[in-house]
Amino acid sequence: MNLHLDELYYQKKLQTLTIRKTFSSHFKPGITIITPTNKPDFMNNIRKNFTRCSYPKVEFIIILNSDLLNIEMYKRYFSSIPNIKIYKLGKNTSLGESLNFGIEHSNYNYVAKLDDDDYYGKNYIEDAMNIFNYTNADIVGKSSHFIYFEKNKFLNLWHSDHDNQYAKAVAGATFVMKKYIFKKVKFHNLNNGEDLDLLRKCNSLGFRIYSGDIFNYVYNRHIDIQNHSWKINNSDLISKSKYITTTGSYHSLVCI
Repeated sequence: MNLHLDELYYQKKLQTLTIRKTFSSHFKPGITIITPTNKPDFMNNIRKNFTRCSYPKVEFIIILNSDLLNIEMYKRYFSSIPNIKIYKLGKNTSLGESLNFGIEHSNYNYVAKLDDDDYYGKNYIEDAMNIFNYTNADIVGKSSHFIYFEKNKFLNLWHSDHDNQYAKAVAGATFVMKKYIFKKVKFHNLNNGEDLDLLRKCNSLGFRIYSGDIFNYVYNRHIDIQNHSWKINNSDLISKSKYITTTGSYHSLVCI
């Protein structure tokens, strides 16, 4: 990192650590984490994200969106994780419908959407939930976040100045929400853009959205863009984000 980015990084880090310490002894309401998936290659990544999570009161829901996925195999693979439910809805169920299904079957008053192929640090949920203690947000997420490009091994920062502020939009893979908003809105029956559609509805209804810090989440950008619903070229993403470093392991930089 250059000197300016280095200083900025440590200022942001100190802010997040201070907030975490401030609310460390506060009441921790339960949260349901929902991950839809249709690719068996990401089974291990899902399990790592779930087992890494340090938040004390969590329910996990996995929704299988492919007729090729064996639900019994998933149940065995995730059997060591407590408080987990796995459902199979089939390939004709859209991502939006799957998320609505997960929310309807959740037991807690907060829900989070985690993508199956991204990285979520152990304090990701705790830091997101802390934001509800000092803002009027209904939805928390990240407009500023790290991107890791597998081919180049570049770690970049997307929208470096959109953190720790109210926003109109946050990345769909980082939604942490108060469940009561779903009494008025639902995810639309879409496989792409269901997150942006929900944000538009929430903005029009006056729900407040807050973009948290940059840490503990990485959007993993794969070599094959067909693995992504966002089909933007990697070269365009690289040019539109700030280069941080080239590394084979980003965890020490993004996790606090």
